[in-house]
Amino acid sequence: MQTIQLQCGSCKNMMAIQVEHLGKAVRCPHCKSVVQTPSAPPEPPPPAPPPLQETLSDSELEEVSESSEPGPNWLDQGTLKSEVTVRERESIFTGPEPSEDLFANDSDSPPPRVEMPGEPTDMPAPAPRAIKQSNAVLYFMIFLIPYSLCATGYVAYLLSNWPKATGVDTLEYLQDSFKDKTGKEDQGAPKRKDNVSKTSFPVPNPDLPLRKENLVKLKETWRIGDIEVTPHKVVNVNTALALYLEIKNVSSDVTFAPITHLFLLNARNKIEKNNYTYLQFGGNGKNGGAKYMISEVAGFRPVRLENDVEIGDPIPGSILAPGEVGLFKLETQTNEKEAVEKELKAAPPDELLTWRVQLRRGFVPFRGELRSATALVGVQFTPKEILSN
Repeated sequence: MQTIQLQCGSCKNMMAIQVEHLGKAVRCPHCKSVVQTPSAPPEPPPPAPPPLQETLSDSELEEVSESSEPGPNWLDQGTLKSEVTVRERESIFTGPEPSEDLFANDSDSPPPRVEMPGEPTDMPAPAPRAIKQSNAVLYFMIFLIPYSLCATGYVAYLLSNWPKATGVDTLEYLQDSFKDKTGKEDQGAPKRKDNVSKTSFPVPNPDLPLRKENLVKLKETWRIGDIEVTPHKVVNVNTALALYLEIKNVSSDVTFAPITHLFLLNARNKIEKNNYTYLQFGGNGKNGGAKYMISEVAGFRPVRLENDVEIGDPIPGSILAPGEVGLFKLETQTNEKEAVEKELKAAPPDELLTWRVQLRRGFVPFRGELRSATALVGVQFTPKEILSN
């Protein structure tokens, strides 16, 4: 590959340039400056043909043919001259042999050897790979599409039938109890002429905090579903604390007991420590203080006084017909009397106590059916509001 020697205009060092890069901008290997190279020299004209020999006479031709020493042919002489001319032309552009030392600065030393990048060659684009589809993908899609449609429809059905409640609102839709642990039917369970499902609701944590809308103070009235609740008073009786709730059945066609002892028992028919009905000091649910379970509940006919209400005759089964009113008395456990008294003495006069009570609220639509549900109400009061017997 032929090269020529050029001097860099910036650093004055010599550099070797390949002939095919003449006329282009190259970078000096010494100072990295861009140098514009001169155009390539034009091709030299082809050598002129040798002059034609004069016509020889017959005698001269015979002398030439009879000569033992053949002279050089004019065609061979022209070819020889051509080869010499080519060698001379190559020597014009061929400088001294390049050196391997790229940093030589001595003027007598040969210039460094510079390898110029060749022209990029266009690589042919790779042929596209054939996409091999498997029938398994098709079969999977045939199964997946109907499954997705069915799952979406089922979720939409559940959402449309689940009561519009989120978070602690689930305490407004609790499971009802229809039988005790021995299988005996609760006579106070809601009754209707049509068939009603008894399938279970989801069971939330009993210590979830109550919403503000489900907290009521003494003498205030709270309504949910088919019941209207008014807590009248909390009394410190001889053996326990007692809460008096006035409850009215405001439905038009449902007869039921708003509260039952089944809400207070566990699988062994004993007081359940994890049920929803209990008295709590200093808080509301899991963020509150000590809690005490309820052992007694009974319904009575209310006897109204001038500024108070007292219990009258017992209501059989604590069952209320539509429009009827009952006065229900709930008491803490007798064996926890001393602990409750101790808590009351230690509590500040304005500390808030919450008596959480699970009550039947009537029927609600759930998953396309009517189901009996219960709800949780929180009666709030302070120690100074507790009456003495």
